Amino acid sequence: MDWVIGLALLLSGGIIGFFVARQVYQGNEQQNSSKQTERALKELLAQQAAQHLHQSRYSLDAIQQQCDALRQEMNAYEQLLETETADDDQPSLSFFGEHASAYLRNKHSTAKRNKSATDVQPRDFANTGSGLFDGRSSAAVEPGNNSKQP
Repeated sequence: MDWVIGLALLLSGGIIGFFVARQVYQGNEQQNSSKQTERALKELLAQQAAQHLHQSRYSLDAIQQQCDALRQEMNAYEQLLETETADDDQPSLSFFGEHASAYLRNKHSTAKRNKSATDVQPRDFANTGSGLFDGRSSAAVEPGNNSKQP
């Protein structure tokens, strides 16, 4: 009977050892998988950061080129203004003066229309003649008589 108890203890120790080993192995796998996911996440963030830096540098270079072009245009405009103010013999910049003077010449050349005041009533084109424009007051017109009287 001693050997049955020993065999039962050996069997129960093997089963308990199996479950403990399984639990420890799964714990190590979870730690390894969490470390791997963390490592993969860090690599992904590093790639995204590198891509963001590349795009930011490209945008910054484009803005710098636009600033340089604007600076050159402003310098050219400033030099143009300085040369125009330095030369008193030559006319100054006209800006919109040429267009405005042509507009003003054309505006003054048109004749103004005189309003005419006439005492003549406009013609009444109604079929039967309503008597509206015949010059008589409305009290003088009878309701049944729509013909015009001189």
